[in-house]
Amino acid sequence: MSKTQTPNRLGAASSSSSASLSALPPVGSHQHQPMDAETLFKAMDRDISRKAQELLDLASVCRKEEACLVVEKIMSRFHRDVLFAAFSQWSALTKDTNNDKMIKDRNRWRMHAAANQEIDLQAWYHALFYQEVSSL
Repeated sequence: MSKTQTPNRLGAASSSSSASLSALPPVGSHQHQPMDAETLFKAMDRDISRKAQELLDLASVCRKEEACLVVEKIMSRFHRDVLFAAFSQWSALTKDTNNDKMIKDRNRWRMHAAANQEIDLQAWYHALFYQEVSSL
């Protein structure tokens, strides 16, 4: 923003020199002096130029906000993908590390279930349904 521009309520810059329309009579005034066409045309042209600049500034702000939303969405998707990949890698590593222990535990429990199925209801259940139970 230059020295002659001040921010308006939308954050867009407006020119303070063109903001005053001294050539136009105030609304509701009862001046009987007719304005010549050239002065009126210049005042309207300044007003139109100021409004056009405000619209351009607002459009620029809107484009920047939209671009920020797009970048934020891309970054969110990237972080989600990285987190998912890290979790998948950690899960696979944990499974590989514990797989031998799980097989030994499964075999030991199966032997226990087969040996004690006459006296232990849970052991009988595991001895009978060991394939379904071991897949859990």
